Amino acid sequence: MATPDTRTQILDAAEHLFAEHGYRGTSVRAITTRAGANLAAVGYHFGSKAELMAAVARRVIEPINAAQCAGLDRLLARTPDPPVTDLVEAFAGPMMDGMRAGDAGARTSRLIVTILSDPAEEVRGWTGSAEGSVRERYLAAFARALPGLSPRNCGSGCGGSSR
Repeated sequence: MATPDTRTQILDAAEHLFAEHGYRGTSVRAITTRAGANLAAVGYHFGSKAELMAAVARRVIEPINAAQCAGLDRLLARTPDPPVTDLVEAFAGPMMDGMRAGDAGARTSRLIVTILSDPAEEVRGWTGSAEGSVRERYLAAFARALPGLSPRNCGSGCGGSSR
């Protein structure tokens, strides 16, 4: 049986390699070599490379989502209709805060860009319910703040509806 640290070592290695080379440019063998793990460990801990990518993405994105939710909650506690500038700061601030200075911050930035832009279907399949909830809550808040904005310009759940 694998040591308790193997899963984390694989996540760390995959995060680094996915950020540097993208999903398609990273092999499971490269990940396990960097992690010092057996090739079968990815299957044991994650099931597949796609599920490993999803776990890496969740590990990076979930703290950002939590901070975005907390920021929106603070805004909505003050007023049901916060100004657009406050909404933008509450949404974008946690993404910028998570991108620390130095190599780790640059890697996180590259990984987020990979997650958002990689054409591989496996990369787009990482999202969990929290990510969708955050997006819908912000879209609703922006729709209230910008009632003239067309729904087709901002995705589903947007448009002049009020709660």
